[in-house]
Amino acid sequence: MNPEKASLACNNCRRLKRRCTKDLPACAVCLRLRKPCKYPGSSTAGNTASSGPLGVRSPSPPSYDPPASSSRNVAHPFLGVERAFPQAFFLDAGFTSPLAAESLAWGHQPELEKLAKQHLYPDRQAICDQYLSKVHPWMPFISKKNLLKDLKDDKPDAGLTMILLCMKLSLGIPRGQPSTSSLYTFVRHLCMTAESLGALSLRIVQANVLLAAYEIFHAVYPAAFTNISRAARLGLLLGMPDKGSPTPIFKDPETWTLREEMRRTWWTIYILDRCLHIEPNGMPFAVPDLPSDQLLPVDDDDWDKGSLVLGKPVSTSVFASVTPLGCFAKTCQAVHLLDRVLQHAQASHSVHLTAQNTASLTIEALQFDRILNTLQLSLETYGAGEDGEETQEALSARNSALAICVSARFILYENYGCTIFDNIKPRTPDAQEAQMQKISLQGCRTQALHTVPMIASAEGNSPLIARCLYDAATISAWFIREDHEPEMYEALRAILARLRSLGERWMVAGEYMDLLDQNGVLKLNNLDLVVLG
Repeated sequence: MNPEKASLACNNCRRLKRRCTKDLPACAVCLRLRKPCKYPGSSTAGNTASSGPLGVRSPSPPSYDPPASSSRNVAHPFLGVERAFPQAFFLDAGFTSPLAAESLAWGHQPELEKLAKQHLYPDRQAICDQYLSKVHPWMPFISKKNLLKDLKDDKPDAGLTMILLCMKLSLGIPRGQPSTSSLYTFVRHLCMTAESLGALSLRIVQANVLLAAYEIFHAVYPAAFTNISRAARLGLLLGMPDKGSPTPIFKDPETWTLREEMRRTWWTIYILDRCLHIEPNGMPFAVPDLPSDQLLPVDDDDWDKGSLVLGKPVSTSVFASVTPLGCFAKTCQAVHLLDRVLQHAQASHSVHLTAQNTASLTIEALQFDRILNTLQLSLETYGAGEDGEETQEALSARNSALAICVSARFILYENYGCTIFDNIKPRTPDAQEAQMQKISLQGCRTQALHTVPMIASAEGNSPLIARCLYDAATISAWFIREDHEPEMYEALRAILARLRSLGERWMVAGEYMDLLDQNGVLKLNNLDLVVLG
């Protein structure tokens, strides 16, 4: 017998009934699959696939090139995960069994901690406090309780460092191009490195979500389009939404808090994906349609306190006063309706549209208008306390949901404001089509003249209102060009002022201002200032 060969096949090859090379200390198959290799009768815990055969050097770990602002171009190695990613999940899922939640966490990365210190200033607690006060109110998907606990325990996990870096990224205002920020390039590299090393955890998914949010709200394209897809894919691997893959990689969450945090993370991916696709250009969504029994996030106050409460399905009526929901749940409902309106708009532009299909779509449009109107009324009266006062955080969160609801109405009305039947034979609109046309014209005017200026006058820096402001500005300009109504001039002035101030924080608002300038909308406002000044 060759002394460098084992007498029997290894345990893995024997179990799977495959040919074993019997190499020592680990067979070639286990080495290739990065699996622990153990032979029958071995007294050791098993040779790991990461240790190559005798005389063969292990491959060098991947390196990180520091940002361009660094004075030295030195490679910094990052360690891989302790347990290899289960490749069989994509090759033959029958050979995989669900792992514990933190099995593929990235673990402690000493070099990462050294590099992160220059960005995590003044300290980690201060970054968390700023994030929880400025971003968390309108995008509450990270568990405040778990975050503060991990921070206090100083948990040795690179995923926590990644999420802190992404929080710092979401708080800052880029100088120059957002895509050239040293922190942005560092975080982007970390997300891709963690993925390439097979690391996967909730913190890593959340870091990708915050990275995609930064790109969307600072108009970093096409990175925003591709990274929201990456976040969605990683979320699916982690077991999102509630009913994920029939052969999941991970076991079900062990606690209610973890399950709710995963649900909120998935809803946030869904919100960002649908807001990214408000411009109906026909591009496919990254997040699949949600089932009608998908649970909404629980009330935000209960979530922050860590209280155990039950969620309600998205199909639950948003209109019933007996069904109290938090601001984030309202935002989720608004985006869910936005999703359905976007799909309705795509169907209405089909080249195969017939008179019968048009009638069916018109009935559906009337239903959407009633639902959106009810949701909007519930949002306009939501959140005020007994004294009628509303905190700035609650107001910012409520206006995010309200702005998304108004954007959905604008998309709906755009299809029916001017009834032109391009895809079918010319004919006279029926009563329902004429009714929808009247609703669309009146609805556009009401939203642009009253609702959106109300949103614009409120405090808060949620970038989720930017698209609504832009749509309202274009519609206001259309009405001004038609009849020069003085009230519409006032509404346009308020909308542009809010969009301009929002652009000082989020660059996507500045990009919208540039588009309005190209369309001549800013000239209308400037002319009005001269005439009335």
